[in-house]
Amino acid sequence: MRATRKERSALPTATTVEGLTALLYHLAHATSQGQLDPDLVRKLGKHLGTEIDDLKENGILHAVQLTGLAEALAKFDEVAVFSEGSLLAKAASRLREDDSAQGKYDDGAYTA
Repeated sequence: MRATRKERSALPTATTVEGLTALLYHLAHATSQGQLDPDLVRKLGKHLGTEIDDLKENGILHAVQLTGLAEALAKFDEVAVFSEGSLLAKAASRLREDDSAQGKYDDGAYTA
């Protein structure tokens, strides 16, 4: 017999190592494609870090799972940092363009 929506919402859910690893890779890919806002990615990273810490604390992780999760997290962090750096570089470029248009930035030297 199928569970009703109310019954399904009452069922406990658990984060699995496999699901968390897949999510990290999926988010890293979407971020590298520019499909996610870097600020959202940073916030998700903090939340996922908490989930990983909980898994470690509860002793749920085996050595192989821990290695796979660590690799996924490293890739996610790498892409998140690159995404934020790219965003900062674009902002700095726009500022230089605005200053140049106002005559404040001439041949790499800022003039007040």
